[in-house]
Amino acid sequence: MDEEDQYNAEASGSQTAETPAVATASSLEAGEPRLSKNQQKKAARQARMAELKPLKRQAEKVRRQQRHHELSTGYAEGTLSAADKEIFEQRRAREREKRTAKRQEKLAEAEGVERNQTVWGGAVIMDLGFDELMTENEISSMDSQLSFAYSANRLSSLPFSAIIHSSSSVSISPRLYGRLVKRDIARWNRCHWNPDDVEAIAKQMKNEEGELPSGLKRGQELVYLSADSEEELTTLKENEVYIIGGLVDRNRHKMLCQNRAEKLGIRTARLPIGTYIGNMPTRKVLTVNQVFAILVEYNIRQDWKAAFEAVIPPRKFDDKKRKRTGGNWRYAEADGAAKDGQDEGEDSSDNGELGGSLPASKAPEPVQPAGDILMGSDEEAAFNAL
Repeated sequence: MDEEDQYNAEASGSQTAETPAVATASSLEAGEPRLSKNQQKKAARQARMAELKPLKRQAEKVRRQQRHHELSTGYAEGTLSAADKEIFEQRRAREREKRTAKRQEKLAEAEGVERNQTVWGGAVIMDLGFDELMTENEISSMDSQLSFAYSANRLSSLPFSAIIHSSSSVSISPRLYGRLVKRDIARWNRCHWNPDDVEAIAKQMKNEEGELPSGLKRGQELVYLSADSEEELTTLKENEVYIIGGLVDRNRHKMLCQNRAEKLGIRTARLPIGTYIGNMPTRKVLTVNQVFAILVEYNIRQDWKAAFEAVIPPRKFDDKKRKRTGGNWRYAEADGAAKDGQDEGEDSSDNGELGGSLPASKAPEPVQPAGDILMGSDEEAAFNAL
């Protein structure tokens, strides 16, 4: 006799003696008609079935898991009968279809949100041609910063139309690109992965004939962001493509982005941090995702000062600088020295004014990669001179 039969027997036996009394009392109190014996038995049986239901469901789940394990093991070992093999393959096909349908549903939902966004016509190029100049930790940091930048653009109410990642190949950027591929970057919306370096892209942009790189338009001008530039950026234009150097170098490489742009004949410009943020005692060196977020914020606000304040951490505006002593932070008055102006342990990358966070409408606090890795080297000197 199984549990269900046992419960049914009990319901019709000793427990039915209690049930009528309870039912009769409750019925009399409620002024309802008394239940017949058959109705009382039926009610007791239904109550027992309700109690048994979760137990039966759990037992069925265990049975299915065991059956699945037997089928998968037998299929792998080739010991299944023809009938069981067919059953296993049919189940696997159904599971695959469910996963595909679920993935397509999520993509359709995301595309629906993005279709409602107003897209800004300008573009950004992430110059990833610095793989050989970075350590493994710096490569890891840059990988995270690029992910933050993508998220900032995806969640923005006014995203850039395209983010082009140059040097996206195992031959030029084997370590960084290898990490990015693991993030399933093919599904990053409005992101383009160009195997050519910035030099090749610049030549294609100057050529009036031939196919343009994906994400770029005819008539757009390249502008390499560098804190060492003599030109200060006053506004953003849709016919300009802003290049951000993707490098974390702990201050080893001076003037790298500026020299790179000059060699390629690309116009340079610096973000107007010194003009709008005068009370920033620490070095004006930012991460790649911070710089990108500043550009996104400016497009939304049309106000450089508000964009900087939305992205740059508030501690950077402190009139005292921090130093680490014996594992603890202490504050000291800023003396203007470039080396002391930086928090000890922060990385520098060669873009000075490069970085990103979520737009203010989504997240008022700036998004920071782990370790607060900083950008800059050639940009650092220029920022200190601002």
